Amino acid sequence: MIPAETHADRHPPRPLLALTVGITGHRALDPAVVPGLATAITRLLISLQANVTRIAAQHQGRFADAPPRFCLVSGLAAGADQIAAAAALEAGYALAAVLPFERGAFAATMADGDRAAMAALLARAETVWEAPAGCGENGYVLAGDVTVAGSDLLIAVWDGEPERGPGGTASVVAEAVRRGVPVVHVPSDGGPPELLWAGLDAVPPERLRLDSVPQRPLDDATLAQTLAVLLTPSLPAPELDAYLAETERVRRWRAEWPLLLALVGVQRLRPGFLGATPYLAASRDDFAGHAEGCAAAGVMVAGQERLEAAFAWADGLAAHYAHSFRSGLVFNFFGASFAVVFALLAGLLPGQKIPLLIAELVVVGAVVLNTHLGNQQQWHRRWLDYRYLAETLRLQRSLRLLGAASPPGRDLAGPRRWTDWYALAIWQGLPRPAAPPDMAATTALARHIVAHELDGQIAYHHQVQHRMHKLDHMLHSGGQALLILTGLTGVGTLIGLLVAYALVKPYSLELSLLSAALPTLGGALFGLRGAGDFAGTARRSAATAERLARMAELLRRDGLSPTLMACALEEAAAIMLADLAEWRSSYADRKLAVPS
Repeated sequence: MIPAETHADRHPPRPLLALTVGITGHRALDPAVVPGLATAITRLLISLQANVTRIAAQHQGRFADAPPRFCLVSGLAAGADQIAAAAALEAGYALAAVLPFERGAFAATMADGDRAAMAALLARAETVWEAPAGCGENGYVLAGDVTVAGSDLLIAVWDGEPERGPGGTASVVAEAVRRGVPVVHVPSDGGPPELLWAGLDAVPPERLRLDSVPQRPLDDATLAQTLAVLLTPSLPAPELDAYLAETERVRRWRAEWPLLLALVGVQRLRPGFLGATPYLAASRDDFAGHAEGCAAAGVMVAGQERLEAAFAWADGLAAHYAHSFRSGLVFNFFGASFAVVFALLAGLLPGQKIPLLIAELVVVGAVVLNTHLGNQQQWHRRWLDYRYLAETLRLQRSLRLLGAASPPGRDLAGPRRWTDWYALAIWQGLPRPAAPPDMAATTALARHIVAHELDGQIAYHHQVQHRMHKLDHMLHSGGQALLILTGLTGVGTLIGLLVAYALVKPYSLELSLLSAALPTLGGALFGLRGAGDFAGTARRSAATAERLARMAELLRRDGLSPTLMACALEEAAAIMLADLAEWRSSYADRKLAVPS
């Protein structure tokens, strides 16, 4: 359960402040430098704690009301792994063991003293991850990937030499560099530490190598700045603070959008369509079903309550502001049309001019007020931000379980939006995953994730494609029909006046009104169609569904390695976020405005 916080009961959950440090390093170390290395690692771990504690004090109200959490991820091999694990436990860190084989088989590769040290450390470990049976020698590579993917910062006791084989220290460092994880290089000969990180020069990390990664001597200022980038939002953060102060909206007062969908036959009005399910209740069945499927595959899910709450709030608030913005958009276009109609009637009906002009002014005032409220309350921006946040959070539950997968939006090289910081902070507070017991269970887990996550998203995008295409078609057809009807009315009026003047003349007022009102309403339909970009949404959803289907097919294959599974699911998350980024960019300048 989520810790009892007054804030969490009434507002979106605040992330836990957590720092996970990974360790990789050589087994064979010069005994003469071991004491110095142990001291350097201990000082670094304590310095990290001090900096994070300062961050907690500086950002009160943005993190949960709980002490910062510190964890060290270690493979518990002889040498650097065991030195760092012992130092971390002494400093008050939790210990997460990541083993390349089953613990007994791994212990058998060690000398007696190292085996005893590993057993003692395992007894104090908070979690133990063991590579699934059947991985063989690939267990070393997988364990390194899991260490990097689950760490915010990596300590590498390394001689600086190139990679000598898969799963070795240099290989793990190279993987961290490519993933954008800061690496504190502690030279194995006892030299001064340095920081290796793409973020030092704000360059994309994916194509960096060990010989091209930016480097800098590690001093107090550099360490503090690195942790600030890893853990804190960009300041000032008014949009983040506004989100954390949001309250649940289970009643909707605007009916324009669902009424339009029902009117054009896109979606029926459901009973109670102006109400919304409480946010946590709306996500409960989905998260419970996900956990049950994971358990059936041999992987127990625990500790994701805060993630569930974070997703539920972002999803619920996004739906609320989408409803408000779209309803406001519909109101503005049709309100402007009716204002024109009232103005025409005032000119055509002199006896009713005053009440019709009053009606026109009321409608125009309502449109202006609607626009002002929508922009003042930022319906448009909140809808886009909260939807992006919800979808960023959605796949975290599955990415975390695969162990070797990194969260979406982890790129720290460039400027970050508050949504990226919040999602990453939620990820950093998630507990360490348990590993599937064997490759069969790993395959079963991947297939469950496909069925529960990707198939649902594929179906959703096909549904969006169908609905938005139909809505775009109906608005286009309706607008065309009104314009054609306008032409027919004008031609009919002209012919009637020429051949049957006496019959047509008494209806000239009504015919004039139709000639003016019909194109006005048609223009409203065309304007709403253009502002909503429904055709573009349908097109993007179709492309996204197709790309996700390819990843789903890959994840269903037999014999897929855990690393490739993680890469495929990471790519699926990237596809979803790319769709959202394009959608957000397309809608960014489509704020509420008074139609001309």
